[in-house]
Amino acid sequence: MYYEICGRENGPGEPPVRDLGSRFHPLLEGLLRGEQPLEELYGLRQAVIERMEQATAYTDCFQAYEYVLNRLEGRLIPAGDTDGDRETDEERLAWIMRYITETGESAVINERIQMVVSQLPVRLTKQKFFALVGEGMAVYAGSPRKNVEDMLYILRSEALLNQPAGMTLAFPQLAGMLAPFERADYRQMTEEEYCLLSERMKEAGEILADYTGELMLLMDLINDLCVVFLSRTGAVMDVAEEERLQAVLRAVREAFSSGAELDTELLRQLEGRQEVCCDQWERYSSPMDILEQEAERDPQAETLRRISLLLSGSSFVPLEPRKTGEEPVDRAELDCLVGELTGRMAEGFAGRSRLVVRALMAKVLSSLPVFFGSLDEVRDYVGGCLDSCADEAEKAVCMRLLRELAG
Repeated sequence: MYYEICGRENGPGEPPVRDLGSRFHPLLEGLLRGEQPLEELYGLRQAVIERMEQATAYTDCFQAYEYVLNRLEGRLIPAGDTDGDRETDEERLAWIMRYITETGESAVINERIQMVVSQLPVRLTKQKFFALVGEGMAVYAGSPRKNVEDMLYILRSEALLNQPAGMTLAFPQLAGMLAPFERADYRQMTEEEYCLLSERMKEAGEILADYTGELMLLMDLINDLCVVFLSRTGAVMDVAEEERLQAVLRAVREAFSSGAELDTELLRQLEGRQEVCCDQWERYSSPMDILEQEAERDPQAETLRRISLLLSGSSFVPLEPRKTGEEPVDRAELDCLVGELTGRMAEGFAGRSRLVVRALMAKVLSSLPVFFGSLDEVRDYVGGCLDSCADEAEKAVCMRLLRELAG
């Protein structure tokens, strides 16, 4: 699939992704020559991870500005007289609470609460917002450090605080498309400016989908080649199987280089082999916690640990063990970490448009663990959001988006 995409004329197989793909081909050729440049392959894998982090940061940016544009839609692009325009806040609140509680499953209720929070109008002071962040993070007191760090990373990303180095150099087209959103005066925006930014938003979304999709396909190829290299010395393969493997890989590489069609008859030789290998792996693989314990003293266990990660289905999982792990974070340290986070958020909010800050607040709050102690608290929060927003057009748009998401 990756080769098909890269082979399309004017397709996404071009900078900023093609440069990474070009580094993969010599490593594949190394396999055909009997070499195993594993460290180079690990280096390429890390480069793809970093490129995906940069693409994800752009996605976070555009999602924040999409939130802003959605809230302006009702004012700049009137939809005419609709039922949503005539709804009262009491009717909106009743619909939202009915939607949240119509399922009896706690996990689903929490998901719906987070979805509602992501779309409600935000009219919070920074102090109130930071207090809600603290309440949401309080559930992590006593949790393993890695869990706390993962959540803090998510919240920093939603607040646009994770901006990897080299974003502009890696994705110059996206950087140019993002700049008008950063400069825009949303308070004084005209219908023409809104339409131009909306079109640019759509185009950026398509470009990001192409690039991230291609990066994921390339990473899957890299992971598979890592598994081949790691398992090469212990693989049981007769001469005929080795020859078939070499023939298929060489044909794919040559077809890509020349632009010729691949002889699909070659692929028939692989039919059923993946299933057999997967069945064998599932049958004989060890649990990850056991492999992690043995990996420090047993090189073979370390190899199996890495293969397990590469075959886990989580394409971008780090292969190196985390330096922080299961040790719990007490409440005092958690409060300190949350304080550092909110301090960085305050700095990040400074100088931004109020509408953009509201978008970032909504993204952060919807990513937190549900911070309400009861459905009554949910009702009070939703009612407060609706009551504090005097923009009827914005509330109508919010309700339309909620109904669309609810299906």
